[in-house]
Amino acid sequence: MGRDLESVDEVNAGHICGIGNLQSHIIKSATLSSTIYCPPITFDISKSIPILRVAVEPKNPWDMPRLTQALRMLNQSDPCVDVKIQETGEHVIITTGEVHLERCIVDLVNFLGEEIEFNISDPIVPFRETIVEPPKVDTLNESISDQKTLSTATTNNNCKKSIEQMTPNRKFLFRIYAKPLPVKVVETLDKY
Repeated sequence: MGRDLESVDEVNAGHICGIGNLQSHIIKSATLSSTIYCPPITFDISKSIPILRVAVEPKNPWDMPRLTQALRMLNQSDPCVDVKIQETGEHVIITTGEVHLERCIVDLVNFLGEEIEFNISDPIVPFRETIVEPPKVDTLNESISDQKTLSTATTNNNCKKSIEQMTPNRKFLFRIYAKPLPVKVVETLDKY
């Protein structure tokens, strides 16, 4: 490992090399082999899923081709970023968080140079579902344990319905319950 580059025709096992001019063939990562029987080498680089998205556009519309090229380079150089063009033509960067977004913006400035300015929208974080334990107390500080007893009673009367669905990998079972609204809520809804 030195500071100089040396052009070679082949590299033996155990050595590190760099291969250039593949950017038009490889988007993020690839396995290069001289035989078709080599299985792809995959790395689980990140457990994080990009969720923070911003739209990017140049201040001068004539700079759009250079911004598109810089976004392509950002997409190739960072395995955790996702760059997309929406149906509306909007260029979107999706990152794993605010610090990652700041790093991507710095990289874009480095790719483009400081003579090209661009606008960035406010970050958007979509809401996602998750699996959590049911609360013991609701927002009005009323105990839910009484409601569970009532819910059990309604189950015996066959008023409560449930649906079960297993995830494809069979690791999680989702059980969704539908039960009647409390009488006071129904009266309030009917009133208004």
